[in-house]
Amino acid sequence: MSTRRIINPVTLGDIAGHLAGFQDDTLYGVGRSIYKYTGCGPWTVAVLANGQEVYYQDERAHAVTMSTRIRCIRVGSIVEGTDACVDPVEARTRKELDDAIEAVDARAREIWDETHGCTVCDAMHDGRRIRTEKAAEKAGYSVGGPVHPGCPVCKGDGVCL
Repeated sequence: MSTRRIINPVTLGDIAGHLAGFQDDTLYGVGRSIYKYTGCGPWTVAVLANGQEVYYQDERAHAVTMSTRIRCIRVGSIVEGTDACVDPVEARTRKELDDAIEAVDARAREIWDETHGCTVCDAMHDGRRIRTEKAAEKAGYSVGGPVHPGCPVCKGDGVCL
């Protein structure tokens, strides 16, 4: 007897129908909605019933409609300016998808905050009262450390690297 897990396919609409409609009622529309309305801009992949994976920006995504049978949706993210990625999270229900989007976004924000501080953030973490980028650079501080939430320059949002 096989111990292989049997996955019962559901439809794209069962998992993500509440997110459709940004541009169309397909995987592309779902993926685009997730990307546009989530801070980290995550990517979305549907794993079809036959095991084939379709990325939401792939041309084939327009053929994956709300009635298409799928095994799951995977959501993950890359973090701009780093080599870091947020590992994909699988979802098989609407609640799991909402939780996956939230978890991926939170982890991407953690990575961003660990790596995207400006020069003044760097000085503030060092206990310095430097308040301008020019002064921080002159004192030898750099971009790329942790974000400081009270930074007067980037306002705790960090900077694009």
